[in-house]
Amino acid sequence: MVTKLESLLHDALKLPADERGVLIQRLIESLEGPAGSADDDAEDVWAEVIARRIADLEAGRARIVDAKSAIGAAREELARRRRG
Repeated sequence: MVTKLESLLHDALKLPADERGVLIQRLIESLEGPAGSADDDAEDVWAEVIARRIADLEAGRARIVDAKSAIGAAREELARRRRG
């Protein structure tokens, strides 16, 4: 027997890509809760952090490090701390 969810998914997958996108967005919004929630506050805080980091990069106060180098440096620091 086909469940309501399976039937809905089957129908949704027949929609054009743009309509599926709208459906996805609305479903996500239904899970996130009302506007003005803590998630919105978190997004504002992250936007400030991102803006500050970009400004630091542009002003030369920070530099970009590739993931391999950053992980290597972190491992070295951990090993140094373990040695005491």
